[in-house]
Amino acid sequence: MSSLIHSSEELKESIALMRTLLGEDAAGEESAAGHIVSGDGAVAETTASPESLFPDAVAISPDPALPTPAPTADTTPDISIEPPEASETLYRGDQLEGCLHALCNRGGLSGAMIADDNGFAVAAYNSPVESEVFAALASVLGQTIDKAVFFLGQQDANNISLDVNYADKVVVRKFTVADNPFYLIIVCPQHIDERSEVELSIEQIKSILAVETAYAGIEEKA
Repeated sequence: MSSLIHSSEELKESIALMRTLLGEDAAGEESAAGHIVSGDGAVAETTASPESLFPDAVAISPDPALPTPAPTADTTPDISIEPPEASETLYRGDQLEGCLHALCNRGGLSGAMIADDNGFAVAAYNSPVESEVFAALASVLGQTIDKAVFFLGQQDANNISLDVNYADKVVVRKFTVADNPFYLIIVCPQHIDERSEVELSIEQIKSILAVETAYAGIEEKA
């Protein structure tokens, strides 16, 4: 079963896109990443450059001289939003970009993008490479998730993580809106557990895309 997964065209294309993401020449030494599919995912290890995709990023840590704020009864961030009206759909990109900006700020992520199943960028915040490349990578890795569902029989598999070097990882979370697949792709330091923040943002993102999808369906029938 492992050999079938490794021979997957989607995985080969993923590695080629990761070379572009890392700025490596396609004819150079193979770079790769650990592939981890949620649930009982498959793992394939290779080596990569230890340099961060965001070498200028500065980690923000609490100032020990400042007093620690007293805990409150509920520290969970309130991310509920009012769904936009149909007349506001022209601003969907701004709304989604705002969601991605908030996600990165809350979770300490380096960058994020939403892409559709055709590999087109829907919205992005601080993409590490050209938007077209990052969106294509999201789509390819998203299709790899589908392969894992087939090969491993894990129907609930919906995300995949790749260690692109010794500092960073790329994570893709698949979700659907009106039966249309979309992908949230993020870049963050390897030590960060991004899952809770991603799940918080997914519902907000879906609510914005759902209104746009419904409005587009109305226009098509008119």
